[in-house]
Amino acid sequence: MKKTKKWIALLLVLTMALTLFTGCGGNNTANNDKVVESRTVIDATEREITVPGEINRVVIMSTMPLCSVYCMAGGDPDKIVGLTPESKNAAVNSFLSQVADLSDVSTAFAEGEAVNVEEVMNLNPDVVFYNSWHAGDSAAAAKLEELGVACVGFTTDIPSAIESVSTWATLIGQVLGTEMQADKIVAYGQDVEKMVMVSTDKAVNPTNVMGATKRMCEMIVQTIGRHSSTEFVAVRFGNVLGSNGSVI
Repeated sequence: MKKTKKWIALLLVLTMALTLFTGCGGNNTANNDKVVESRTVIDATEREITVPGEINRVVIMSTMPLCSVYCMAGGDPDKIVGLTPESKNAAVNSFLSQVADLSDVSTAFAEGEAVNVEEVMNLNPDVVFYNSWHAGDSAAAAKLEELGVACVGFTTDIPSAIESVSTWATLIGQVLGTEMQADKIVAYGQDVEKMVMVSTDKAVNPTNVMGATKRMCEMIVQTIGRHSSTEFVAVRFGNVLGSNGSVI
């Protein structure tokens, strides 16, 4: 339950940031035209990772809302060649589908909770992103590194949803050489003063799925608000005057 709340909280923040991303038209170019052979970054495991200067094939090996952050931080969605089934499903059925078509991205490497390293290699990735807090994904990343693939770890052990997005965006910007775009996303998250969630009166003692999910989102918004400089609020609306159970 706690993990589910955290993912939903991240998705709420990502939706806010994606609004900025689409409004600006995105920015999938590097900060300049200078070609570099490689870059060295420090990932969530505090290791120095050398990645290619030109990255054309990206695999996001773990189930986490990293795909949206990648696109916002200047990553080209057309260069994503591998996602877990859960991440792909979330991407193609969310706001992200308005800025990226990921319907043909491969999920063949994901076998339940396990990662098929051979299938990842078949995708010929330039870089692999993974959840460093997931033991199975970390083990797969170690095998891939032995085979010469650059693997960058991201942590999910961050209490604040906004801080998670900021940390991921900064690291992705360093990997891709799109620091300027990443910095815009981070600054946007820090400057947001208020986020309003539109809820429903059916969240009061809910008796159906809609009411239950709205109540869950209200609880998440309240929790985020306690740990963020941004003011998170939820407003309940009823249906129409005279209808049963509505509160105006």
